[in-house]
Amino acid sequence: MAFARAVCEGLGLADAQGRLRVSSCIAALVSLEAEGALRLPPEGCGKGVPRVPRMQSEPVAQPVGVPSRVDGVHGLEAGENRHCSVAE
Repeated sequence: MAFARAVCEGLGLADAQGRLRVSSCIAALVSLEAEGALRLPPEGCGKGVPRVPRMQSEPVAQPVGVPSRVDGVHGLEAGENRHCSVAE
């Protein structure tokens, strides 16, 4: 449901009253997955701390000693998210 809600928000899928069309979006996503057009994340992914933007009371300090490019971070490794991975 969180994924469908994010899709609705991203695509602006809402009814005349402004409510997100989550049920319709879920039905469309399931249909697209059945046709092989996409793979949905496993159920339960995205549960946890909600991503709600917050305004800080003061400006965030400028970073110090942070490389300007990601390849400048030594020892950085990208890995699989073990909780929400989709098998190939």
